Amino acid sequence: MAPPAPDGSVAIPDGGDPDASAGDPTVRDFALEVRGMTADQGRSVDAWVVETTGNHVVGHAIDHALSSPDSYLRLPGAVQGGGYRVDFWADTNGNGRYDPPPVDHAWSAAIPDHGDATVIFDYNTLFTDIGALPRMVRRDVTVTLHGMTAEMGAPLELRVTDMSNQDTVCAWSQPSTVDTVRVTVSGCVDEGAMYAVDFYTDLDHSGGYSAPPADHAWRVMATATATGLSVDWAWTNGYTDIAWR
Repeated sequence: MAPPAPDGSVAIPDGGDPDASAGDPTVRDFALEVRGMTADQGRSVDAWVVETTGNHVVGHAIDHALSSPDSYLRLPGAVQGGGYRVDFWADTNGNGRYDPPPVDHAWSAAIPDHGDATVIFDYNTLFTDIGALPRMVRRDVTVTLHGMTAEMGAPLELRVTDMSNQDTVCAWSQPSTVDTVRVTVSGCVDEGAMYAVDFYTDLDHSGGYSAPPADHAWRVMATATATGLSVDWAWTNGYTDIAWR
């Protein structure tokens, strides 16, 4: 899915923007632009943003089903300064888990230390077994969205933002919403931390976020536990302008 064209207690008021990168020049939005991924079109693509000094995973983005050979995965505010890489892979055999290449296709690339934190990747067969690379993972996010009948067929995007620093720690998208949506993003939250879970359906098919009612959007606040972050949510017409760029 292409990036947007302009693209308890609640720490962000409704309509607030949890992406603080615009106010801090050291905080940068990460994007992975993939091109020519015909061999993996329709498959899930995962990308981990890794801080290379300590090999800590700072963000995890998933495109649940790559709808085009040329696409983006985006994590606003995911990197601060330099010293990051992106490990990413396509579930080429469709079994729902990572298998070392060439069974699945996987790569690793450095994220630029300055300027635009975008990695532009042209498909190639120079695979990297990213399962062999060190990564200090975190706890998992599980989100279940019930009763999404009114949204069926529209593209869906979800982001999880750490409320302590406004970093987007994980993102997930799928090209078509179904009645019950189940999302699992591994290794991106810390026990005891509060997160904003923002999600929207692209009802106007603009390719990016539009404020309700053109698109439907919601925010759920939740705190991660020892077992991760879990959200079980039922559809409501109480929309929130999540103000994504």
